[in-house]
Amino acid sequence: MGESVLTPAVIRAFPLSIVPHSDPRIRVSDSILAAVLSDSLPCFEPATVPLLVHELRLWGRAANFSSSMVATERTGDYILETLLDDDLCRARTYKEGTPFLLPSAYGVHVVQSDSRDARGSTRAEYHTGQLAAVLGLAGVAGEADVRCSGGKLATVKDIIANLVMRHSNDDEAEFIATAFALWIPGNQQWHDRFGQMHSFDKIASKLVGIPFGDGACGGTHVPYAVALTLYKNSVEPTISDDIAVKCANYLSAVSRVLERTQLSSGGWDENWPGSSVASGLYGGNALDMLNITGHHLEWITLAPREVRPHPSVINDAILAVGEYLRELPPHEDRSFKTLLPVSYAARALCSLRGEDPYQSWVRLWKSGVYSDDPRWVDAPKGRRSFSFEPEG
Repeated sequence: MGESVLTPAVIRAFPLSIVPHSDPRIRVSDSILAAVLSDSLPCFEPATVPLLVHELRLWGRAANFSSSMVATERTGDYILETLLDDDLCRARTYKEGTPFLLPSAYGVHVVQSDSRDARGSTRAEYHTGQLAAVLGLAGVAGEADVRCSGGKLATVKDIIANLVMRHSNDDEAEFIATAFALWIPGNQQWHDRFGQMHSFDKIASKLVGIPFGDGACGGTHVPYAVALTLYKNSVEPTISDDIAVKCANYLSAVSRVLERTQLSSGGWDENWPGSSVASGLYGGNALDMLNITGHHLEWITLAPREVRPHPSVINDAILAVGEYLRELPPHEDRSFKTLLPVSYAARALCSLRGEDPYQSWVRLWKSGVYSDDPRWVDAPKGRRSFSFEPEG
């Protein structure tokens, strides 16, 4: 018999477009929306790669922050150019560090923070597949230009192709699943560089087998990946019927747990599964609860109504976001990492209203709603940017 032929995945020219599920029973007020968007504004300069990744994830390519809105001008195109050009990334992000985009035999390799390629640099993605997923959420074209370290020219598709061929079963399945759901059409099966076969059925089966609470951000990225897989399956055949039932049952089970473990404040902490002692991710109780609550609210926006928590539970969690924002320290006392969890809550609340975050901010900015909101005290007009210094 001849050698088996490796079959790489077909990659979309444009990523899957997502329209969150609406529910008129869910209420997000302008005041809470203004508070969370205001606390997510770009304000650290120079930025780190993780910060820019989260800014692009929230604000998108169309963002155009003027100096009257924030102390430094920032556009979505500026963020995208920085993340997709290694020379610009070195010039614009914090201090010296390792390259971010490396040429690979399979395309473009994105440096991951805990790998030997990063060597402790902040010029890296936190999770394998994170940049690919964010580029998908931002609607970046697969043929968009990429410039690697050393000047090699490539495209966004090459980032996805490298991820398809090089990812392993040790990588965080939730981030891989999110990236592939956005970039790989249909219900394909494909092989990696070692000839191992992969499919959405196999990935989804792994996701629903992860214990509640395991994984990044208190395990909240797992239900997001499951919800996105179900969403993709509703648009185009992606997983088998029995796996789709398992995914729906998984989200229903998460929702029932959230209904039981909801805190008196309305949100959740890392102990949301109810089986362990909560331990903070960011070193602040309000920020940790904001992180977990915002992440849960975001996957809920993608899930069908029948597998979500009860609307009253969701509405209480939205109010909790406002309370947690009120407890955060003044902007000048915050780490750049504060913006990361806040940005998830901001994207979730905008999605629950069916609104684009940047357009929502412009509307609130022009109307002056932000200035009357009691949940924050630093008016964005004329606010200064803050220098980034890593902890420790």
